[in-house]
Amino acid sequence: MTTDALRKAIRTGRPFKITMADGRTLDVPHPEFAMISGSGRIFYVAKPDSDLFEAFDVLLITGVEQEGQLPSRK
Repeated sequence: MTTDALRKAIRTGRPFKITMADGRTLDVPHPEFAMISGSGRIFYVAKPDSDLFEAFDVLLITGVEQEGQLPSRK
């Protein structure tokens, strides 16, 4: 996955879902819960109603799905 595809999903302002190389999926309920590191290597997703977050290597993200758009795969 490219950081550009993730940034595009964040900019839409709509919820989206990422798929990881191991098949796991993660819902991002709102783009304000997502952030990409300055280097573009790490994708962070904050967990709603807590102070926790998850960090993902962008190279291990295989897809981004968003309502109204076809899934993107890189």
